[in-house]
Amino acid sequence: VPGRNVISVGTATALWETPLMTGPARRIGDGAVSALAANSRSVLSANGDVIRLQRGEGQDNTITESLRVGGTVGAAAWDAREQHWWVATDSSLIRVTQNSNGLAATSRLPIPGGARGLAVGANYVAVVLGDAGVVAFPRASLYSAQGGGVITPLRVVGEPRFAFDADFVGDTLYVAGGVDGVFR
Repeated sequence: VPGRNVISVGTATALWETPLMTGPARRIGDGAVSALAANSRSVLSANGDVIRLQRGEGQDNTITESLRVGGTVGAAAWDAREQHWWVATDSSLIRVTQNSNGLAATSRLPIPGGARGLAVGANYVAVVLGDAGVVAFPRASLYSAQGGGVITPLRVVGEPRFAFDADFVGDTLYVAGGVDGVFR
């Protein structure tokens, strides 16, 4: 969490936070963490079908908001360009925004499998699906989803047998394939 100079760590038992230079780690949330993402000031974590957004400094001053998303969350990412969160479950890619009432799921797109990673690029949002590969949603089509349009993700071709994770560098998506190597 760059704006707060801390590292957040999600484990099978809790969400932890530790200052970069001084330590020690503090438990800031109970329960297993299945997905974790951060922006410059906040941390979004998931436990099952519940996401929690924590803002503020330290446990005593942390503001926590939560939202049940209706599916087991496997990945989360901050979209710096659009200033919202993406959350991927066992069946959906969900745009999560903050408003005066807290967190809101503002759009939901079907995905063909359980998510294990998310990558947000300038022109695409990609969902890593393990042995089901990788699918990517063009940003331009994501806006039509808000108006009720049907979106079909693009299947990434030439991928490894099992996609562990992915990230964009510019418009190029790199997919981690374990023993198969890294695919571009």
